[in-house]
Amino acid sequence: GSEMCIRDSITTTRFIRVAFAGLLYIGGFVFFGYAFYTLGSADGTKVYPAHEIFMFAASASIFALVYVLVFIRLFNTFNQPVLGERFDAEKIESVLREQGGNYLSHLAFLGDKRFFFSETGRSFIQFSQTGNRIMVLGDPSGDPKEHSQVIASFLRRVEDLGYIPNIYQIQAQNMSLYHDFGFNFFKLGEEAIVDIPSFTVSGKKRAGLRSIKNRFEREGMTFEVVEPPISGTLLAELQEVSDEWLGGKSEKGFSLGYFHEPYLNRAPIGIMREAEGRLIGFMTFMPAYQEGVLSIDLMRFRPDGPNGIMDAMFIRLFEYAKDEGYHTFNMGMAPLSSVGEDETSFWQERVAADVFNNIRYMYSFTGLRRYKEKYDPKWEGRYLAYRKRQSLPMAILKATRLISRKKDRILLP
Repeated sequence: GSEMCIRDSITTTRFIRVAFAGLLYIGGFVFFGYAFYTLGSADGTKVYPAHEIFMFAASASIFALVYVLVFIRLFNTFNQPVLGERFDAEKIESVLREQGGNYLSHLAFLGDKRFFFSETGRSFIQFSQTGNRIMVLGDPSGDPKEHSQVIASFLRRVEDLGYIPNIYQIQAQNMSLYHDFGFNFFKLGEEAIVDIPSFTVSGKKRAGLRSIKNRFEREGMTFEVVEPPISGTLLAELQEVSDEWLGGKSEKGFSLGYFHEPYLNRAPIGIMREAEGRLIGFMTFMPAYQEGVLSIDLMRFRPDGPNGIMDAMFIRLFEYAKDEGYHTFNMGMAPLSSVGEDETSFWQERVAADVFNNIRYMYSFTGLRRYKEKYDPKWEGRYLAYRKRQSLPMAILKATRLISRKKDRILLP
């Protein structure tokens, strides 16, 4: 069936490449042979001194090698076999609503990735391609009973087509599963998980948060959760805040959401206004498609806004989540907390940590981990899975390139 067609097309493409390389090689000999043949002595007789024969053979070989490499590179670029399916919002939404998902599932609605579905269509893997590498985002979404099967099917297809697989931001509880498929792991960082029912601003430890909450209430700040569809007027206000917050920086993607109207219309948005009604900050909800679990993606505010606005928005959000019956909130990842810093760390981990830190793929604000600690979260590790004998720094570099890819070039065929 389709597998046979894929294999046939790959075989045909390889045959074309080999045939073309052969023609180039013959053409090189003919070209240089003619050039040397027209060289002669002063009386017009054709001669072939030994050094010219050597130069002819060497030049023809170099000519052929360079052109073969160039054209094989071009064929690889334009004839790479396509893996998976394009983004289909209805299909993705059906799986997530009926079968559930994880903290990263909602990023499927960005539309910047491709999808591999299980045979039953009850689970899927989201991924992007960069060169000969396939970068999977997170664990599979959908029916948990199918996760092992869909990973096995996906990896078979990836390797049949000659790609190198990596899996970005897997959860610790699934490491044994990927280990069985031959992966090593690099710790990217830890996500802060807050227990909503026990959260409070009372008590000595939370005095700072309590004073922020009281100040914002005293100054008449309001927090509201708006359900989609989002009105054009509000979208314009959100865009203004987002542009101010970005300050000319380019948007990120892949594992981070960006300001994209269809994406914003997929979930509620928490907005904070001053007493006069001016929008000063917002946070987009990120459903985890698990009962009682919530996260956020974009959190943006005016740079000239009041001090403590982030904390004020989190406090109001936690109060909203408690009222709505949520029990768990994911504050997101603090990257590279104590990763690759130990003297006993493998050299690859130390290099990867440097690459990850210096590229600064995330929007940074200082003390990210320290900032989140005040909410007394539980920390859960997130890992990059990479093939044994593959380069860890290269896998990290490919992931950061995907995250920083220009948004006008993200959609795959």
